[in-house]
Amino acid sequence: MLASPNGLFITLDEGADPGAVRASIRQILAPAYVFKVFDPDELSDQVGSQADRMLAVLYGLLGLSIVIAILGIVNTLVLSVSERVREIGLMRAVGLRAGPSSPGRSSASRSSPPSTAPSWARARACSWPGPCAPSWPTGA
Repeated sequence: MLASPNGLFITLDEGADPGAVRASIRQILAPAYVFKVFDPDELSDQVGSQADRMLAVLYGLLGLSIVIAILGIVNTLVLSVSERVREIGLMRAVGLRAGPSSPGRSSASRSSPPSTAPSWARARACSWPGPCAPSWPTGA
């Protein structure tokens, strides 16, 4: 008998009866081995079903990776929007306007008084708000 058989392919002669050959193979190998006898169509079907199962697993993994990628993109967009909303809220809280700043001027110089000391003195000298209200943009 064979030392360690994994598979055995038998080619039949012209005119040989496949059923008789199969029965004789079963009779010879049955006492020594656990085996299955396949004809070419059965072997092709078995290999095809194994390939189909492997492809189903790969398709499942592909679908899972697409779902994870979509969740990552949505998460990034949500975080970006929430951070931008907080940034815009902070800008409005300190009196900055949304939109592009004029060239050569920073947004801080556009919304704050030119200096603190003259503004303080002006507020003390005038009734606030009164006839000498500030002339700089207030961000409204």
